[in-house]
Amino acid sequence: GKYSSTGSLSCSSCSAGSFSNDGASFCTLCVAGTYSSIEGSSSCSMCSVGSYASSSGLTSCQLCAVGHYASNVAAISCVVCPVGSVAAEGSSFCSLCYSGTYAASTSSNCISC
Repeated sequence: GKYSSTGSLSCSSCSAGSFSNDGASFCTLCVAGTYSSIEGSSSCSMCSVGSYASSSGLTSCQLCAVGHYASNVAAISCVVCPVGSVAAEGSSFCSLCYSGTYAASTSSNCISC
């Protein structure tokens, strides 16, 4: 999580959203789908299911919005649930509405007919 350039008197910590290996001369941004929330990281963490990181250099993952899901770790975006299914914020899957109920697009609850 530290780096130094040629001729430096000391090492510097990589900022949150980046990392470095031992002996590095620079920090590397965490790639999309990963993040680093603390200064001086030696690696980036993958976003968990139900969340995503859409660009590089992020310090946290965003939860998928209502009606969207991310079923894999290290997602770079969330997928819209199919019509007739629902998902709460931060979901890793969509749930089908039962008979006698329906759901509009991007919904978290099925509605009775």
